[in-house]
Amino acid sequence: MIDFMEILLDSGITVFVKQIPNVLVFEYLSKLKIPVPQPPIVELDDGRETENTFSPVYQDAVTIYQLQMNNLAFDAILEHAIEFDKRLLQNKYWVEKKRYLRNQFFYNHEVKEEVSFLRYFALGESWIDKLRLTQNAILHELAVLDIFNSLIVTRDGYDIKEANIKNSVKTGVETHPIIIEGCQLVNPLDELKACKDLGLDWIKWYRCEYSLREKATTIGLYRLNRLMESHQEDAVQIESEKRSKKK
Repeated sequence: MIDFMEILLDSGITVFVKQIPNVLVFEYLSKLKIPVPQPPIVELDDGRETENTFSPVYQDAVTIYQLQMNNLAFDAILEHAIEFDKRLLQNKYWVEKKRYLRNQFFYNHEVKEEVSFLRYFALGESWIDKLRLTQNAILHELAVLDIFNSLIVTRDGYDIKEANIKNSVKTGVETHPIIIEGCQLVNPLDELKACKDLGLDWIKWYRCEYSLREKATTIGLYRLNRLMESHQEDAVQIESEKRSKKK
């Protein structure tokens, strides 16, 4: 059973927040099918064509796209993680606000009224309330980082978080982050890998039967342990190379 946290907003409205799986936010965004900006194609002096990722227009488009996706990701939290007394939808001040939004073409009829109520009326411009809702709904990187930095592991006297790994390989593989109210979501692939490697139950994880604190601790310690193993393997490789040169 998923627990709800009661939060009193600055507006005086009480809401109830539950944890939702991070992958749900990614699914929510994928269904919206927002087109990803594409860099313009330019022709080089030798006749070859290439993408101009440094184009100011393209860079602006990427920034707008990211802001739009992050904004829509917060809608996923409002729709799936927040509960409130639905009788508040009959509040006369909200009815007037909704009428105003419609007249100004700000009201999106494709979004549930509950989401619009929370965004434009219950929350308004309170970034603190938005942050509180976000941090109690999803697993974010700041919570993981707190755990990751809580233990000090050194290599030759240097913190392994700062020390370089000589034999590291750049694969070029990366995932695109989703940031909600300053909180970057932990990628679901990272969650899945930690679950599998540590023998945890992914279904329980997905159903949020583990608390956010338990999840953050698991991911944080898992990453630190993987980093420590990488440094150990790197040290063994360096020593092996030294011995090979002596032969």
